Amino acid sequence: MVAAKSTKPAKQAKSASAPTRSSTTAAKPDWLVATIHPSAVLRSPDRDAALEGLVADLQVAAAAM
Repeated sequence: MVAAKSTKPAKQAKSASAPTRSSTTAAKPDWLVATIHPSAVLRSPDRDAALEGLVADLQVAAAAM
């Protein structure tokens, strides 16, 4: 069986443009706090130490806000 050819024109690819900022977009902060991803605690061989580190990082972030 031979597949029928489509008579529809091919779809054009959408342009990959960067999103634009609107006036309602929040400004970027002057600081950031880097930490591990929470799932890394579950994969860590020493979960207790990893969790303590994550909590400490989050406390620093909360205090900075």
